[in-house]
Amino acid sequence: LALGEQVISLENLSIPHPGLKDRPFALLPFADLLPDWQWPGKDERVAETVSHWRSLAADQIPFRTRRSFLS
Repeated sequence: LALGEQVISLENLSIPHPGLKDRPFALLPFADLLPDWQWPGKDERVAETVSHWRSLAADQIPFRTRRSFLS
């Protein structure tokens, strides 16, 4: 999904994943693990990016992504 601040753009590999912002099933756990990670070359933390997904009702989040409320 990401490799620190590195950007890799090859024919068969792109890091960070170009569709990561549109995939809550990957983005939400990623933000839980590394909330302070920033998109390379941008002044946006992943925790800020997921605020959109967290504000939606469960039936509005694509790919049947569900959040656990267990601590």
